[in-house]
Amino acid sequence: QLNTVNQHLLATVMAGSSPTPRVVVGNADASTTGMVSETGAVTDGSVQPVVDGGGVAQFSQISTSASVRQSDGCADGIQNQFSLDTNRIYITAVATNLSAGTVMSAEWILNGTVMVTNSSWTVDQNYPSICIWFFITQDDTVFTPGDWSARLLVNNVPVEPASAFTIVGQ
Repeated sequence: QLNTVNQHLLATVMAGSSPTPRVVVGNADASTTGMVSETGAVTDGSVQPVVDGGGVAQFSQISTSASVRQSDGCADGIQNQFSLDTNRIYITAVATNLSAGTVMSAEWILNGTVMVTNSSWTVDQNYPSICIWFFITQDDTVFTPGDWSARLLVNNVPVEPASAFTIVGQ
C-alpha cells in the first residue's frame, strides 16, 4: 500500500507541485522486507550529518544499484559489482531533514580520479525523508573495469562514506 501511495506522490511531484500540503505517510526501509517506519527515522547507525544553511541533513543507506524503484526512488537492490554492459549505475541514499535550497550532486571516481560529476539538483522543498539518486551511463564515461567509487556532494561538500563498487570485464 505504501508503494502505491508513493507512486501517486511521485507522479504528483513529476507533474509539478501539488496544491495541497505534503503529507508524510511513512517510508519503506529497503533493509527490512515490508516494514514501514511511520516516523521516517533512520536507525541503521550509518547516518552522516552534513550541516547546511537550514540545519542538519542526514544521509544513510548510501549504496550503488543497477536500478531504483519508481514508487519511491530508493535502491531496487544494493549492488557493488557491475559488468561492462550495464546500462546505468546509480548512487542512492535516504536523506532526512533535507532543506529547500540545498544543492545535491554526485561524483564518480575511478582509481582516485574523478571521471564524472553529475549535474546538480537544487532541493525544491523541505523533505523530512526522501530517497535521492544520481546515475551514470556509458554516454557519460566509458565503464572501464576497475575499482570505482561514487559519493554524494551536498553544497559541494562530500558526504562520507563513498560507495565503493567494481566494474568487471567480460
